[in-house]
Amino acid sequence: MNKPDPLTVKQLRRWFPLRRRALKQDKTYEFALTLGGTVSAGAYTAGVLDFLFEALDLWQRAKDDNKDYAPRHNVVLSAMAGASGGAINGAISLRTSGWVYPHGPVKNNPFYDLWVDGVGISSLMSIADGTDDGLRSVFYTKAFETLADTLIAWKGASLGDDPASPKQRSYLADPLRLITTVGNVTGIPYEIRFRGATKLGHELVAHADVVRFTLTIPGGVPNIPRARPDERALSFSEGDSWQYVKAAALATSAFPIAFPARQVDQTFYSYAYHVVAVPGDGVDPPERAQLLPCWELMSADSDPPADGYRTVNVDGGTFNNEPLDHARVALAGLAGHNIRDGSKADRGVVLVDPFTDLESRDLFNAPGLLKMFGPMLSALINQGRYKPEDIALAKKYDSYSRFLVAPNRPIKDGPDINGKAALATGGMGGFLGFFNRAFLDHDFRLGRLNAYEFLTSEFVLPDTNPIFTGTWTETQVADYGHVETKPKMVEIPASAPEPEDDLTEDDAEECPDIASAHEAVPDPDADKPIRYLPIIPLMPPLRGNPPELAAWPKLKAMPDFKDVITSRLDILYQQLKREGQKQDKDKDGNVIKPWWPGMVGDLALGVAWRTVLRPIFRDLFMKNIRKGLVDQGLLAKDAP
Repeated sequence: MNKPDPLTVKQLRRWFPLRRRALKQDKTYEFALTLGGTVSAGAYTAGVLDFLFEALDLWQRAKDDNKDYAPRHNVVLSAMAGASGGAINGAISLRTSGWVYPHGPVKNNPFYDLWVDGVGISSLMSIADGTDDGLRSVFYTKAFETLADTLIAWKGASLGDDPASPKQRSYLADPLRLITTVGNVTGIPYEIRFRGATKLGHELVAHADVVRFTLTIPGGVPNIPRARPDERALSFSEGDSWQYVKAAALATSAFPIAFPARQVDQTFYSYAYHVVAVPGDGVDPPERAQLLPCWELMSADSDPPADGYRTVNVDGGTFNNEPLDHARVALAGLAGHNIRDGSKADRGVVLVDPFTDLESRDLFNAPGLLKMFGPMLSALINQGRYKPEDIALAKKYDSYSRFLVAPNRPIKDGPDINGKAALATGGMGGFLGFFNRAFLDHDFRLGRLNAYEFLTSEFVLPDTNPIFTGTWTETQVADYGHVETKPKMVEIPASAPEPEDDLTEDDAEECPDIASAHEAVPDPDADKPIRYLPIIPLMPPLRGNPPELAAWPKLKAMPDFKDVITSRLDILYQQLKREGQKQDKDKDGNVIKPWWPGMVGDLALGVAWRTVLRPIFRDLFMKNIRKGLVDQGLLAKDAP
């Protein structure tokens, strides 16, 4: 094995800054995108990104043409971190960043084509079994592979050919980063060594993994740091490396059981360059620590790629569904933080997440063994996604280093609907969109509308921020700005405050921050009007023209999926049978006998399948689809 050498101090400082420097461009707000896991609700995220890039293109072109209505400050997108469908949208963003394409719910828009017209229930329920290896997944996913091939080979028109596009996308960093989370089932082995006579250590296996890419952007703002050896380098002129984007996209969206697990080949650098910040001792600053895996255990793979490691992966959202941590580190560094004060903020993370709803908590009585399996699996996944530092930062109202775009459907003569209830694709854990194209179309349009609202009134900074000084005219401030009264917010204390009478000198000496931790500091800006300016101002024809939202796609009757479900179930039965009849060997070469019953048992099982088991599974599937449609408000409860 040709394993990489440990990093030198110079390399650690160069590639893994504790506190990342700002980009070398004045009057700039830098941001990173975090794209949450979605399943079919990725159509919503696609709509958000489609509108975002349309707005950035129009603004950049207006600045290039010296239009008097275009403010002159700068915005730079330097990184994207995504899971599952969010990561797929990140891959689309990467691939389309070098060309021009039409925006909106129209043909030849890659965001629209791949999500709305890409995969439907007919392709997922195909009667083709696709493999001779036995049962791999419930759905047939050849369509996903075809879409991935289409994406990595896609090319549009040249930049600048269209009056709505700039000649160079100067709002992108060079290189532009994409961090894709995957659920690495194979795992990466580590060891914690302890002092002691045995010289033994504690072995651990990590499963929350990422695949990293950097794309060269002609005319982009130089990124810090430049591309690292653990990042796959991409360019628009070299096509072979995009195959790794395809592999990562298929792996990060491999929803367990529903979709097949996927193999990903990474170089050893991908695992040698895992670096974390270790807190200092109060006097010394934090230190960088390189986490090196147990190389000897990784070499056990019988068919490894050259200078690399092959892993089997499932959905990236299994362990990290909203990779805010990766986006934050990409902006601020290993131990840094982005300024949260609106009058000084120059960097921030924008989270686009269709599913911000609280996870259900309905288990209050201990169930039996079989009924405990599902809740236990959900608990393990949810705990893997839990990040206390993000919760702690989210409680600050006046934080201008993190923003959220989430579903909000306006209702005429009624309150808005928020969260997954606003999505037509939100039912059945996000799978509902695959059952009707109109659901995907609706959510794509909703994403564009929400992006319009976000850029107009939410992605803003106080007009006192220095990026606006000298870059905005009085007319532009009057046209784009809006005034809000900052409300008084109740801060949740970090721990329960103690009465001052209970604090002694010994307490103060033992915990020197105990008094200041609960000190009530008045907010001088509370209840005062503040003028805000948009970080990304909307140019004509977007300004003042919100995207049109499609009508809620409510069905008149329950679609009849019985035949297609029956055909797919038969294929699954045949795959399971073939798997059970296969003679295999274990790792020691011993023959493993087939577990499928013999000829008589096979005949009896076939009769039971056709007359009893298949109808039960089919009806259960139909029942769940109907419940999903009804619960999401897409089908009346008494509909035929």
